[in-house]
Amino acid sequence: MNRNPRKYSVTDHEGAERQRLREQIVKDMHINDLAEIVKTESGRRWVYSIIERCHIFQPVMTGNSYTFFNDGMRQIGLMIIGELACVDRDLFGKMFAESFKWNEQVEAILHNWEEENND
Repeated sequence: MNRNPRKYSVTDHEGAERQRLREQIVKDMHINDLAEIVKTESGRRWVYSIIERCHIFQPVMTGNSYTFFNDGMRQIGLMIIGELACVDRDLFGKMFAESFKWNEQVEAILHNWEEENND
């Protein structure tokens, strides 16, 4: 007994074309959304922080089952980098360069906090 109300057919070219078009529309919407997010420095900083947490810049091997988890996270990070390339192929490089400035800002804030709290 088939409980799925949709009927599938290998010859349903119209349905397959509609599904392909739907997937393209959704992908375009995601890329446009990402383009809006990365227009601002704070948006780029946030996206870059997600990429960093995905173990893009470190090995994922742990010698135990966390390797699979870390590799899954890394794949998500690579997917985000791929989507950034759809927005602007140089965007990830620009964000990487900006990350040094962001790290300097964090260090300056920490330095000021340490000076204020060591008096």
